[in-house]
Amino acid sequence: MFPAMGAGELRHLVLPALATSTGGVAYIGRITRGALLEVSGQDFVKTARAKGLKRTRILFVHILRNALLPIITVLGMSFSWALSGSFIVETIFSYPGLGFLITQSVSNRDYPVVQGCILFTAIIYSVTNLIVDILYVYLDPRIRYEKRM
Repeated sequence: MFPAMGAGELRHLVLPALATSTGGVAYIGRITRGALLEVSGQDFVKTARAKGLKRTRILFVHILRNALLPIITVLGMSFSWALSGSFIVETIFSYPGLGFLITQSVSNRDYPVVQGCILFTAIIYSVTNLIVDILYVYLDPRIRYEKRM
């Protein structure tokens, strides 16, 4: 796809990377702020402050650990969106990718390729959601998966 890139060629990836990531970073920041504010008002955080724990320990151990579930969910969906292809960015910058392939296939009426790309995108979303659900078990001890036979 891309030949070996040196430092001179990497500068051509800066603008497409910024165009792809700007909206996602803003949304993740907003979700993170909301989750942190919601958790920081709960009783166990007030108890930790009353015990005299350091602010960094309260932030990372108590607040951030309990606010990770919505953040991980949004990160997983953003990751899926980035992997499945951003049609506009790939088309504008003429970079070969999944979005560029779908755009060209629709223009050429190559419907089997379009169906394959849509199936691949659905698989990416499904696998990412599965990974996020598995991460929930490790991040939050309140969530347990039961084996039913």
